Amino acid sequence: MRPTPARAPIRRCIAMKLHVLAASTFALSLLASCSSTPSQPTASRWVFEAPDTRTIGIVMTPLPPVQAHFPGADCASCLATALTEHQALANQVQTLDASELEQVKTEIARALEAKGLRVRVIAAPLDLAQLPAFSGPGTDHARHDFRGLKTRYGVDKLLVIELSSLGASRPYAGPVPAGLPRLALTGSEFLVNLGDNTLEAQQAVEVQLTAARDWEDPPRFPGLASTYGEVLRQGKAALLRPFL
Repeated sequence: MRPTPARAPIRRCIAMKLHVLAASTFALSLLASCSSTPSQPTASRWVFEAPDTRTIGIVMTPLPPVQAHFPGADCASCLATALTEHQALANQVQTLDASELEQVKTEIARALEAKGLRVRVIAAPLDLAQLPAFSGPGTDHARHDFRGLKTRYGVDKLLVIELSSLGASRPYAGPVPAGLPRLALTGSEFLVNLGDNTLEAQQAVEVQLTAARDWEDPPRFPGLASTYGEVLRQGKAALLRPFL
């Protein structure tokens, strides 16, 4: 039945609210994936001055799996529809490689060495879940206790790079797509003094880019892959910026 003039604006309003809800859900999903390692916000000012005989270690946590998400498809049939329509996309997203992000450790080390600082790059990833909780006084400490790593790594400070989510997300309003796919990277990096577990500096890192409009080209989705590559480049640049 054709909607009456009085009902048409109402339906447009409902559709708009559904679109906003989907976008909000996507944003909240990114925030929820962020790490809670730091205990309290600290100054984001990164200060590195030579001469300094202390050694800074650089380590990265395990890279997260590259995944596809469909926020807003929050009923069983809606999610089934999204997965069915985008099965090829989800499969391709899972094949995207994130290993080049590990190169940022070496790039940061070179930048710090150029400032006359002593640096040690730690090859093996650090699983924060294996560290004990910190129970000392004060509010400017990391929640995990990193002090035991001073001897293990032979360093005085530790720069931890933690990427918490990586992949593609297409917002839905129920069973209906509500926008183009977005490629995103979220995480943080923070500097811990291994003598007393204080956080000396930290920053959150988030990159979100909308996929190129020609993204829908299965099976390899080249437009999606090129946008993903740009996300990686911008993510590495953001992680490196405090040390330049």
